[in-house]
Amino acid sequence: MSPTASKVLCSPPSFVQRPIFPSLREIGPTSGRFSLSLRSSQDIATLSLFIGSSQLVSVNVVVSTFRGCGNALVDTFYPLLRNFSNLNLTFGRPSIEVPLELQPISELNSLRELIYGGSMNRDLLTAIGYLPKLRKLRIAGFNIGPDDTSGPTEGWLTRLEELRIETMSVWGVKMLLCYPIPALKAVKGKAETAECLRELLARAANPGATLGELMIRVPGITLQYADLYGIMHHDNLQYLQIGDSLYVNLDDEQLGTIIKCLPRLLHFSLYPSLTNRRLQNDTNTQLTLLSLQNILHYCPVIGHIEIEFDATDIPKFSVPFALQDCSVRMETLTLFAGCLRVLDPEGVAAWLVELVTSFEHVRLGSLRIYNDDWPEVANIFLTLRKEKRSSLVGSIGARIE
Repeated sequence: MSPTASKVLCSPPSFVQRPIFPSLREIGPTSGRFSLSLRSSQDIATLSLFIGSSQLVSVNVVVSTFRGCGNALVDTFYPLLRNFSNLNLTFGRPSIEVPLELQPISELNSLRELIYGGSMNRDLLTAIGYLPKLRKLRIAGFNIGPDDTSGPTEGWLTRLEELRIETMSVWGVKMLLCYPIPALKAVKGKAETAECLRELLARAANPGATLGELMIRVPGITLQYADLYGIMHHDNLQYLQIGDSLYVNLDDEQLGTIIKCLPRLLHFSLYPSLTNRRLQNDTNTQLTLLSLQNILHYCPVIGHIEIEFDATDIPKFSVPFALQDCSVRMETLTLFAGCLRVLDPEGVAAWLVELVTSFEHVRLGSLRIYNDDWPEVANIFLTLRKEKRSSLVGSIGARIE
């Protein structure tokens, strides 16, 4: 549907008495949704007329806040949402929030996905928690303090699978995850503090947990081993990304302790902020090439790694280091690295060639902007790997003859 057509739909003639497209269930092209901008009470009334005369179940609404906006939403718009399965309610001016009303929201028993561009208080979060079919929840943040963390009873958010919070506070996390969420599969957002991250990891873990995706930004935070320890309780994780930290204070042994508990991991990202990666001086890291070896050893299906390490020393394979023994290993490995203090680029590249022998394809990229020796290592690696694969093909051909 073209933008012109959408404007026509949103401003029907005042003389229309019969239903407008009574069989319509969705607005928009393949996405199944269309964003409507509401700038006045008349816009809300017009949208309500349209919704009330159709079988619409999915819509994105962008509210440009104006005087009386809250009352107009409550009086004419919210009562029509009882049959909605998807509702995206965002605001053109985030600093002025229009609160959702408790009574209409608590009656949205068909709602499966809610995107709300505002902060939630205790009462509103409680009401949403008991929606019986809610599977996806995305909110801007919490308006919850230390006195607001009690209240919900067991049995809320029982079907929630995906949770995204733009800015998490420790008190909001404590209330939201006061009881295990059995179906939770993905958590995304930004943690305000290291304490908030610890609470999230601890409270999201429960017997039979299904959490498979964890993407958390921690800007300005120095991460310690204690902050990441809770990851070990999520052995179903397939996608792990902890990014934008000020500094990651982990050594090889500590990271190895965490990684060995994540055998299903497909994607692993642990990297500092873009600001740090642009620094022209070295950022200290205790992680070495041994951590890369540990990740590949303990995570047999890994296919994507983003990590910074110190490559001063080249570890020896303590083994036999048999990556090839895994029958389900990914064919392609993508490795984005920040490689600091390389004394022997050719030696590091040769070591890496042996490490990733079992992968059919290897893609290399750099995390850092300045002072990174990884591009040189990557170029040498590509040459050595090509030479080794050519020699293997030649030796196989000779044996056949």
